[in-house]
Amino acid sequence: MNRVIQFFSYEQCYQHYTKRIMNIRQAKIHGETIVAKPVLMVAIIDGIEANVFRNNQFVINDWLEGRYNMLMSHYAKGSQFDDKTGISCRKY
Repeated sequence: MNRVIQFFSYEQCYQHYTKRIMNIRQAKIHGETIVAKPVLMVAIIDGIEANVFRNNQFVINDWLEGRYNMLMSHYAKGSQFDDKTGISCRKY
């Protein structure tokens, strides 16, 4: 499905994508909603705002991994923050 979404104000765009991120499908394990996916999206948005991602691509780098881990430690319950929800940075 191809849709063109045009925004003429930052606030309208922000509200639209905030709503979309808040409605991302998330897994549930033992009744707990896993927040890894929206946390990764927020970490990427933070990277865009911090000018970490300058090209039209996102890479898992030290900055993104650190930001993701910080956000996960803040928003995730202790049982969610483990090796299964972490991202890793491979050195090339």
